[in-house]
Amino acid sequence: MFEHTAARLREDVVHQWLSALSCRLSALSDQLSAISSQRSAFSDQLSAISLRRDRDDRVPEGRGHTGALSRAPRHP
Repeated sequence: MFEHTAARLREDVVHQWLSALSCRLSALSDQLSAISSQRSAFSDQLSAISLRRDRDDRVPEGRGHTGALSRAPRHP
């Protein structure tokens, strides 16, 4: 009888441990999803900044060496 009770206690402990582990993994998954969303938003912001900078760095036609749109030199 004692062995049956001990085995049942071990099963309960393992079940509780697995349940806690599952909850922790779920929380970590949610955190990773939030981080991924933040990274994506940050990447979008960087792309928008890069596009604006590229647009702002171009000089009007006829003012560059080739007459085509070209990059204006950056001044520190």
